[in-house]
Amino acid sequence: MKALGVLPSGDPIEFGQYTQDNESRCYLRRRDPGGWNTVLRDVLPGLTCAPIDAKIDADGAITLLAYRTGVGGTEWWLGQLSSWDAGVTPAASAERTSSPSLSAPIPPV
Repeated sequence: MKALGVLPSGDPIEFGQYTQDNESRCYLRRRDPGGWNTVLRDVLPGLTCAPIDAKIDADGAITLLAYRTGVGGTEWWLGQLSSWDAGVTPAASAERTSSPSLSAPIPPV
């Protein structure tokens, strides 16, 4: 599990990773009063994916950040769900060219 959040209903969700056919996949799973829901929602079906983080806003919209690997290589990917029951909508993506430098100056806030 990479990220854990709470829906407005009070149900926690997790954004995590599992392996299928020796490839990493990203999933969402919701916990209900009876325990973890056993159904995993595959976030990017058919694509190798590594979760980074997730955020839930006050209205229950879920934003997901992950690395995905497709035809063009590995890139970061941002997706959104308007609610738990909604489908995932891609919001943005970009090629992952390098990791940020730890010696780079931190910009002022």
